[in-house]
Amino acid sequence: MYRTVIKFSGLSYVEAGNLPCDEFLLLYKNSIIEQMLSTEEGRERLKRIKRLTETKCDLMGLRALKKRLEGKEE
Repeated sequence: MYRTVIKFSGLSYVEAGNLPCDEFLLLYKNSIIEQMLSTEEGRERLKRIKRLTETKCDLMGLRALKKRLEGKEE
């Protein structure tokens, strides 16, 4: 993952390692998407991935996850 993020972002190994986890993972995700966009098969697969097109938060799912994490499963 580090090599992918470093190549995609141009950051050094130390800079990539010092990124907050969410920023690191976002860079990794974006690098994978860019790679997929470079081929016809990848573009077709991206079209079928529903969660990449979602623009609204799944509040019910988020609340259910929060309850599970707090040990208050329904």
